[in-house]
Amino acid sequence: MKTWWLCLVVICLWVTSCISSSYQRLRNTSGVAGSDFHAQLPFDYGSKLIVINVSIRGNTYPFIFDTGASSTVISRALADSLKLKSRTRITTRDSRGQKKKLPVGMLDTLQIGGVTFYNSTAIVVDWPEPSAIECISWAGILGNNIIRHANWRIDYQRQLIELSSDTLGKEEDFFFTDMHFAHSRPRLDIAVDSFAFEKVLLDLGSGGGIDLQLARAKKKMGKSLKHYLRSKALDGSSEGLFGTFLDSNYILRASALHMGKTRVYEPVVSLEARSKSKVGNRLLENFVLYLDYTNKRIGFSVREKDITYGYQKTFGFVPGLRDSIFRVTSIHLAGDAYARGIRQGDTLLSIAHKTPADFDYDPCRVYAFVRALSGNDSVQFVTKKSPDYLQTLYLKSL
Repeated sequence: MKTWWLCLVVICLWVTSCISSSYQRLRNTSGVAGSDFHAQLPFDYGSKLIVINVSIRGNTYPFIFDTGASSTVISRALADSLKLKSRTRITTRDSRGQKKKLPVGMLDTLQIGGVTFYNSTAIVVDWPEPSAIECISWAGILGNNIIRHANWRIDYQRQLIELSSDTLGKEEDFFFTDMHFAHSRPRLDIAVDSFAFEKVLLDLGSGGGIDLQLARAKKKMGKSLKHYLRSKALDGSSEGLFGTFLDSNYILRASALHMGKTRVYEPVVSLEARSKSKVGNRLLENFVLYLDYTNKRIGFSVREKDITYGYQKTFGFVPGLRDSIFRVTSIHLAGDAYARGIRQGDTLLSIAHKTPADFDYDPCRVYAFVRALSGNDSVQFVTKKSPDYLQTLYLKSL
């Protein structure tokens, strides 16, 4: 589901089916140095995305760890500083379905926790303006073309990630389920109550929870779907590689989510009209996650207590900076904000007594400010529709 009180970022890049032979040849030369390695390193998780340090030519850069990206992406700024030459071009599509043809460079070597990966293709991109992605990790996104060369153990609570050529941890500490399409992007089979959804993307580049494509849910659940639906939202805050656009989300609540032997109770699921089905960090953070590429399986740590993944408290809308103006980027139709007449796209003159000028119109400072609002019990704001009225909304469960 979407996180309605934060400026959520959902990132997912994949290469379209029209893959050039030159790109495929470059991608197939990649690998990892050594057959016996183990390393661990901390990661930042403040944005609900995993950001790790990657060393390239003696310097360290922040990269988002993204199993939902089939290829690694680096910013134009980093590519220019590395004097990276274009080796070919390829059409790419982001999580919002937007397409562009972009240059592809080759990183001779890079290091993660001291482990060296070689001949890694990297798609060069100019971040959209404004871009929350750039605020989180200006350098780039570490994709599955590199991730697939190791096994990974991700401990969200300790904010520690391990990589190895061998097994990580005790077998009995995890419930495993099959990993599909391991050499492209990891997928798994899930079930929402008795309704099975095969090959759902395991997307660590998503700050959301459980998202299902609306058309796919309608086909699987049929007439039963209307009994699960709880509310609707208009989402314009989620960001793909090439920017944002408006999507319609329907929120449903089920009794249980099944991922192999792993079960999560009372899951809240977002049905998205224009996005693909995926499982993201807001759900995965409840576990220690094991990506076993060697044996093509995904492990979830065994928990002593049942996990309930339910509704979070929300203000019912998400603000953001658009064209140097505070605007409502997303709105929950069951929330108090909508009941007061606030709509997606409305102009906000101030939020918590702050205006865009207080942040020098800096998108990254605004992004950090909006994220910090989640720690408050209430938020005050003034809309352009009612410039003389200071309104207050309180956190509540919908």
